Amino acid sequence: MADLKHNKKNLCLFTSEFPFGESEAYIESEIPFMAAYYGNVYIFPAIRNQTKKRELPPNFEVIFLADNQGFHPHKILFGNFSLIVSVLFRELYLYPKLSLFLKDWKDLKNIFIRKIFLAGLLETELKKRRIADSIMYSYWFSDWILVLGILKYKGVIGKFYSRAHGFDVYEERHKNKHIPFRYFHLKMVETVFSVSKKGSEHLKQLGFFSEKVRCSYLGVPDNGSNPFNENGIFSIVSCSNIIPLKRIHLIVEILSHLKFAVKWLHFGDGEARKGIEKAITNLPANIDVELRGQVSNSTVLNFYTAQTVNLFINVSETEGLPMTLIEACSFGIPMIATDVGGNREIVSNKTGILIPANFNPEIIAEMITNFKNSKMNSAAFRKTVKSFWAENFYDKVNYTGFYKSISK
Repeated sequence: MADLKHNKKNLCLFTSEFPFGESEAYIESEIPFMAAYYGNVYIFPAIRNQTKKRELPPNFEVIFLADNQGFHPHKILFGNFSLIVSVLFRELYLYPKLSLFLKDWKDLKNIFIRKIFLAGLLETELKKRRIADSIMYSYWFSDWILVLGILKYKGVIGKFYSRAHGFDVYEERHKNKHIPFRYFHLKMVETVFSVSKKGSEHLKQLGFFSEKVRCSYLGVPDNGSNPFNENGIFSIVSCSNIIPLKRIHLIVEILSHLKFAVKWLHFGDGEARKGIEKAITNLPANIDVELRGQVSNSTVLNFYTAQTVNLFINVSETEGLPMTLIEACSFGIPMIATDVGGNREIVSNKTGILIPANFNPEIIAEMITNFKNSKMNSAAFRKTVKSFWAENFYDKVNYTGFYKSISK
């Protein structure tokens, strides 16, 4: 952070629920840079039903918008008729099929009206605190972008910026394989920073405002190296929500084909946990499983500091560029991951094994067996993995460049 000189400006950070709950843990790595660079940081979470709150520096303040009263949709519709019609007309033009648009247009109208209402609440808050001239930064290229875009359209704020990850980039993860209001998002945002080159290429291929799209990798600090015990039980770690998209059941299938002693630990929880618990009861005796559940990011990092991990595994159906891979890489842990999203930008023969998105679990088990007996499963290779992290995902380098860019 020595290269970031203190900025007198304030920053408004728009999140899903951070600093509440356990999600968006990757934002934690940016907090020290925000605290050091800006006078004050105001966090606006969209969700406020969580009780657990993570600690923040003294120059941070969390603000909720009181959106439970004063909502009059008809008044908003007539007061913003031209804006709503122009945006919905653009949606009609970009929708995959006219029949789908006709089915959804009322929902789209209601969503936009609601965002106009939220924009009014945000405008009141910004003016009351005299922070409308702050740097505006949304961590996701989704809901808040519509709100900020409306305020820019009305001249309440100037430039605003956003990151883009996975679900907020790729249409296939949405209903009708379409992200509503994407044209308006890109028209209004000053710059959108995809966390992967693959994501930035996808956004540019949409065909409008491609000059606003850039790639800016996330980063993590140097928390040391994962201890390596070449004579210990082979340890595999995964870290994600247990939901269909993450395909944790495929890890179980891979494990079922391994013939040597393995310890598999999974960090994370979700709707598909019961199915995984049932599946692991059928694993052979040489496979030891531990489902750690939902834990804090610091718990995972402490584990990496203390316990040998031979291989980190990710078999997701789709991804942006997972922070879990970046964290494993920072400890020098070799990785095996599906070739989806930006995974190939961190997983290669320099850091591990990239596998097809649709794979045969028995073949992957064979790859892991070969890995165990190869030079990749060595202290020397793990130094190469850590070096790759330092060259591409070191927080001091990446975040210094990012905050200088949005604060010119």
